[in-house]
Amino acid sequence: MTLSVDLFFSFRSPYSYLALTRTRKMVADYDVTVNLRPVYPLAVRVPGFFKKTNPQFAKYVVLDSMRVAKHDNIPFRFPRPDPIVQDMTTLDVAAHQPHIHRLTRLGAAAQLEGSKAFAKDVMAAAGVPTAAARVCTSAAEVAAALDEFGPPLTLVGAVPVAGALDLVHTSSLRVADGAGIPVHDFLGGEPGDVPDRYPDAKSRRNYAGTSPVTKASGKFRVVLARYARNKRLADAADQWAFCSLLRSPGARA
Repeated sequence: MTLSVDLFFSFRSPYSYLALTRTRKMVADYDVTVNLRPVYPLAVRVPGFFKKTNPQFAKYVVLDSMRVAKHDNIPFRFPRPDPIVQDMTTLDVAAHQPHIHRLTRLGAAAQLEGSKAFAKDVMAAAGVPTAAARVCTSAAEVAAALDEFGPPLTLVGAVPVAGALDLVHTSSLRVADGAGIPVHDFLGGEPGDVPDRYPDAKSRRNYAGTSPVTKASGKFRVVLARYARNKRLADAADQWAFCSLLRSPGARA
């Protein structure tokens, strides 16, 4: 018998985010479905809440949520921009809230719709770029998708023939009859919402910290790694390179 659990989720509460890891584990371990129930944060749900509660409440939430994240090894930071427009010095909540009402309603709509297509439609209407995808049912269709997207990309469910799968130059793939292989374009989110901020490979390597820094003076020359970098993007690039070495003959050449 499948059990049903309601998850009352606030898009501002750090505890809502921190609960997701355990919630997903619960779904994986037990026969249970989770219904997302977005709710407004206390700041708008209870007018004057921060003026009535203990002045140390906000500080405690910050410290405690960081402690929980560290204990459970969960990547954590507070959302930017803050879904609630609030002066954290005086704790005054602005009368006009441009983010939280729309965000909460989108969460409720996504729960009702529950599809990737719906999410793509919402982001397309808002002008937010998303990764393209094609479902391929033959090797020729896979090759066409690879030519269209170009590297890097992701193949889900692809079976290499005699180890010939190369994510850059794929010549032969065995496709399960009728099943199809979803081929996804790679969309880097770390550079932000300006697609041309890092227009070439060199600028993206600099941002990720994967391009070396060479220092030379006279006969002295040293090559160093970049310390200032986007660590999340650097970790992704490192994992990407490692997986390429395992699966791509071209990367190992």
